[in-house]
Amino acid sequence: MIKRFFLPAILALLLLPATAIAQYTAGINFRASNVYTTDGTNETYALVSDTFPTVRASKTFGWVSVYGDGGRDRDNALDRRLAGIYQQPNSGTQTEFRETLPSSGVYTICMAIGDAGFDQAYQYIELLDDTTSLFVIQDVDGTVGGHFLDANGTDHTAANWPANNTCRNVTLYTTNLVMKVGSPTAQSGASTVAHLYVNYVGPAPVDVQEMVGFEVGDQAEAAASSGSAFSSSIFRSGAYSFQANPSTSGVPYVEITCRSSSGSTTVCSLATLKITVWMYPTVRPATATEEVFSVADSGTSPGIHKFSLRMNTAGKLLAHGGSAVTLLATSTATPALSTWTRLEITVGTGGSAAYELKINGSADISGTANLGSVNNGRVRLGKFTNRASNAYTIYWDDLATSVTDYFGNSKIKRIQISGDSTPATWLSGPSEQDFQQITEIVRDEDTTYLQSAATSGAKQHFFTLQDVSDLSLTGKIKAISATARAREDGAGGTSSFVIRYKAGALTSDTSNKDLSTSYAGLKKILTEDPNGGVWTYDDFNSLEFGIIENNSIADRVT
Repeated sequence: MIKRFFLPAILALLLLPATAIAQYTAGINFRASNVYTTDGTNETYALVSDTFPTVRASKTFGWVSVYGDGGRDRDNALDRRLAGIYQQPNSGTQTEFRETLPSSGVYTICMAIGDAGFDQAYQYIELLDDTTSLFVIQDVDGTVGGHFLDANGTDHTAANWPANNTCRNVTLYTTNLVMKVGSPTAQSGASTVAHLYVNYVGPAPVDVQEMVGFEVGDQAEAAASSGSAFSSSIFRSGAYSFQANPSTSGVPYVEITCRSSSGSTTVCSLATLKITVWMYPTVRPATATEEVFSVADSGTSPGIHKFSLRMNTAGKLLAHGGSAVTLLATSTATPALSTWTRLEITVGTGGSAAYELKINGSADISGTANLGSVNNGRVRLGKFTNRASNAYTIYWDDLATSVTDYFGNSKIKRIQISGDSTPATWLSGPSEQDFQQITEIVRDEDTTYLQSAATSGAKQHFFTLQDVSDLSLTGKIKAISATARAREDGAGGTSSFVIRYKAGALTSDTSNKDLSTSYAGLKKILTEDPNGGVWTYDDFNSLEFGIIENNSIADRVT
């Protein structure tokens, strides 16, 4: 039994435009008196008298609740960050320190938890994003005098902490960083904090439900109806777009849904759906209006209409909502002919659900309407329902969906594999290992391929990827996706196929997939580096991509 896997698009990047990073670095040194030591660059001190909101050194912070006798000056011969402390008796009552950040986002947190002068029997510090816990440092054995825990709970001497303490990245979705000091239940001693450091890294990750750039030039990423086409002559980024070119009553469209943990397509079930997509009309409807975009609910296929856009003869977009397909509004702006126009669309759920259409970043249509009680399930580009038997031609490219935000002036770029890495056990014939067998953009089925052996144990094959310096990329990497297409040749047996990203010693996998005899498109999307935090180009350059079969099944990749 042979299962064939088609990977014409190994990797794609969702790139956001480069924006200025909100610079913010703040070190807070806790002590009893402001003149006890000299703070460093981007640092200031915090006393028990600093109630929130205290503003000092362009930072806003302070105590919401505080132990009035908590400040201590310990040893100013030590590193300035360890010279003093704030202590909270572990009586079961916690005190709260708050710091206002300039924006939500990913921040680096460094800490010194301990006491330069005294043993403490129990340590408990919690960091929160307003009311949501980020992490807890709890040491039931406490710290001895002159020792400090870092942000990962590792113990260091006062001499070693400055050079060897480790920090951690956290994502805040509010601007309220909260530190609770003291155990929530009665314990011995006091919890003590000497230093808190916060540094802005980048924007908070935005979820990516799906990203489609049509870069495989066929239906490997999204199912298209009969009569649909993929264009290699008109596209916004990469090398392909989807072309909706209905002839009178024809209904060519492509359907975009969501992804399961195994990478399979699955109907979404999202109360709010935000869609970013680009359109390029070249021929408008000749009469009346015709459907060009629609969202259906997550119910039984094909789903019930929730929201759609039609185009009229002048090129305006008309929003319709609900199962009754009620006209909601007509756009003020007009997507120009033979020009790429960005659409950003929000579709809610409920009897008074929010909807929105932005055109090239400007709000155009918005309001509330009865959009049905069933969640959003399917996005369709093109003519799903024939409304007036009109022909038109519209190209679509660079679609990404989310529940939290739009993606602005983003692009989706295809990345090519550049070589075999290790392990590399899949063969392109009797004995060859050759990544070039699976580099074609439009899949060639079984003309070229890699194949695993039908033996026990995991059969792994990893690939290196193009360096970003070879691709003339600009902007920030928002997400990475790997796409595969697979089927089973014969019935019987159970495969266990996995798509894996590898970043150093860390990996990120799809769940195991047992394939049927029909082709299935598989995709793994990552919005964060497996090592944590937002993607950087250096992170990407160190990334490897692999395919794995865990069972005694012969698989084929082409």
